[in-house]
Amino acid sequence: MDLPADHLLAFYTALKLHYEHGRSTFGKKLLATEMGPSDAYALLAANVMYDLSRRENKSDHLFEALCLLQYVLRNSTSNFHVKLLSLKIYHLFGCQVGAQEMYEYLDIKQIQLDSMGYVHCQLLPLGGRFSGNRNVYDATLKFFTNSYKERLEYIALTYRFCTFSKMEEFMNFKERLTNSLQYVACSVEAQICDLVSCYGNITQNLSAYVAMSIEPAEDRIAWHELSDNRDLGAIIRWDPLH
Repeated sequence: MDLPADHLLAFYTALKLHYEHGRSTFGKKLLATEMGPSDAYALLAANVMYDLSRRENKSDHLFEALCLLQYVLRNSTSNFHVKLLSLKIYHLFGCQVGAQEMYEYLDIKQIQLDSMGYVHCQLLPLGGRFSGNRNVYDATLKFFTNSYKERLEYIALTYRFCTFSKMEEFMNFKERLTNSLQYVACSVEAQICDLVSCYGNITQNLSAYVAMSIEPAEDRIAWHELSDNRDLGAIIRWDPLH
């Protein structure tokens, strides 16, 4: 927003008051799976502080936004928009422990590991916690490995039940997962984690490197065929279209 800082702070305060009014009036007896009716006010308020923090190149506004988001999560535990923005801010602070806790809180599973895993996996190397990073990459790679057999079974079922209209859809889905950019990125990052985590002597480290069979000349990854399956619209935002 192209407004003075004091106007943005006043706008932020007004949005917080709107959120609190909506929560206290309409959000007291919600189910655990329901989002608060006024959560959007808090999300917009956090984005205002995020923009102000970037404009002034200061972290205090960003910290206040994170505190607000954590308060919202206490009242609306199923709001994944709040979790995603909190995860992003934790990474901006370089707080990988907090980011990992929020990622686990999101409980991303199955195909979401491909479409939404980028919000966490791509920023992990910046934290320097390589052993913990490897665990996240392994969990993601396990999904791709285990799902390969399932993808073949889906195609076999189309033959068995003569639902050939779904054949092309399943084939495209199989190709997108097989050539997933997320899968390749996690594979490469996992190997890098192994390289930088070598704590033995030179002989042991060289043996570990040889065991990885890294041969750039024999690289079989079809880089030009990789499929970017990221859901870039997962994080709600109010940026103008033009």
